[in-house]
Amino acid sequence: MPLADYPPHFWMEKQDQWLICATPFAQKQAIHLGLPKDQIFVTTGLLIPRHDLEQPTDRRITKAHIGLRPDLPVALVQAGAEGSQVMPTLGALVKKSDIPCQFLFMTGQCHIAYETLSNGSDDRIRALRFTEDFASYVRLADYVIGKPGSVTVSQAAALGKPMLVCAGRSTLPQERYNVEWVVQNGFGKSVPRWRDMMVGLEPLLERVALDRLHDNLQRYRNQAFSEVPQILERVMSAK
Repeated sequence: MPLADYPPHFWMEKQDQWLICATPFAQKQAIHLGLPKDQIFVTTGLLIPRHDLEQPTDRRITKAHIGLRPDLPVALVQAGAEGSQVMPTLGALVKKSDIPCQFLFMTGQCHIAYETLSNGSDDRIRALRFTEDFASYVRLADYVIGKPGSVTVSQAAALGKPMLVCAGRSTLPQERYNVEWVVQNGFGKSVPRWRDMMVGLEPLLERVALDRLHDNLQRYRNQAFSEVPQILERVMSAK
């Protein structure tokens, strides 16, 4: 299951089941629900496909291929697979600023965002439609910013990318704990609104802040890919 449940009746149910939790917090939620402790397991993170963690970046996916400069950092902006119509608002703020950073907007299925952001009016902005190879673009980026989805923040953390996540009223209830997970582990910062992203990102561009985030991320090791099969073996042997 994801990094946390959103009770009642969301991911967990009080029934005869085995649970593999991606965080100690989710493990505590399962115990509090009254599930048997010997049927609750916790891993070092959300299960991320091994090829996303180990496969080198696709040689075709480079800054030059996308049209980005090699001498400026890249912030990957995402709002889930569907994208979001709020992305052009952030794009407009980029255009008004002189921030020394490039922005790769992963617009997903949001055609309005793609058309607005791909008009070429600012060399620091690039937009891409939905892709199944999200991990390669995360590898290319220096920062991951936007929606705090469980898969996105887990993938960014596993690949060592500092994050800036939105924690406002528009944040889905089941994703609010993910913001805490990012901030408490020192993997990134949060801002209350999308329009605060630029203000929130600027301090993270400073070397001291960036080094601190990288140190925290380097200490994190997501071993769920090897832990889950071992847990499943234990479950099968107990039946």
